[in-house]
Amino acid sequence: MRKLQFFCDFDGTAASRDVGQQLFVEFGDLPTCEAAVSAWMRGQISSAEMYRRECQTLRITPKALEQFAMRQKLDEHFPAFVHHCHQAGDELFIVSDGFAAYIRLILNHYALNNLTLLANDINLNDHTKLEPVFPYLKHSCGACANCKGYHVRKHRRPGTTVVYIGDGFSDRCGAKEADIIFAKHDLAAFCKSENIPFIHFSNFADVLQQIEKIRCAA
Repeated sequence: MRKLQFFCDFDGTAASRDVGQQLFVEFGDLPTCEAAVSAWMRGQISSAEMYRRECQTLRITPKALEQFAMRQKLDEHFPAFVHHCHQAGDELFIVSDGFAAYIRLILNHYALNNLTLLANDINLNDHTKLEPVFPYLKHSCGACANCKGYHVRKHRRPGTTVVYIGDGFSDRCGAKEADIIFAKHDLAAFCKSENIPFIHFSNFADVLQQIEKIRCAA
């Protein structure tokens, strides 16, 4: 049986909701943030520019960011999925066009701090103002600050089957590079519109049920 490589989105996928979006809802100027997101989804700006506009409105202290992160929940079956990957010797990458600052806090809270995370990040200036940091921007597809397709291409190992798991607009490039796609919400709609085969999932219990079938067929 071939080894599997998993590339998994965070917001709305590993996490039970879009944590990045909620961050701006709670601590930013909602009309400005919603306008920036709409412009990005219409293809008028990149997600890097979207985040720059959103972060200009954000006021949050390091302590408030930590408290916010501690209130967030992972998909209840995601830790079991991580354990399964480790037991099977499969590589698992968390790929996100969100920010590592809150993702790390949440993963650490669930004792999942050993996962490989590929994401944007933020600096806290004056302990209240957020400045977005884009370590992978030079590899951008033009739409996303952190192109997930780039990470799949870079980390794909010969002889493995690449499985992509996601839910959103920023998952399109990553999904197109994968051999097998688990999709829901906006990513599922995109796959349907492009006639790209995918497996619909609601949570990681669904993913776990399918993994052994995939492993045997790979």
